[in-house]
Amino acid sequence: MLNFAFDGITSFSTKPLRMSMLLGLICIIISIGLIIYTLIMKYAYPDLVISGWTSLFIAVIFFGGIQLFTIGVVGEYIGKVYRETKNRPLYIIREKIGFNDTEDKESVE
Repeated sequence: MLNFAFDGITSFSTKPLRMSMLLGLICIIISIGLIIYTLIMKYAYPDLVISGWTSLFIAVIFFGGIQLFTIGVVGEYIGKVYRETKNRPLYIIREKIGFNDTEDKESVE
């Protein structure tokens, strides 16, 4: 049943792709904030900063965020292309009022 639910969520919605884009953007913003914080701490308190570990941690978060954001953008694009290829109408007409049936038949023939 979980597999069925997962297929239902991913087949009919682009929300997971938008969530990944948002999560990637949040990771990028957090990593930029950590870069600024690390630089301030390095120059204000040079004895407290552990060299190497901080830059590696920030780089992993930054590039992970960029990857998530890029996958979200590409996924959004693919989702929109998929939606267009279904050829579904924008709306469904239940009833036509005020049209002459003979005009419709003549234009088809």
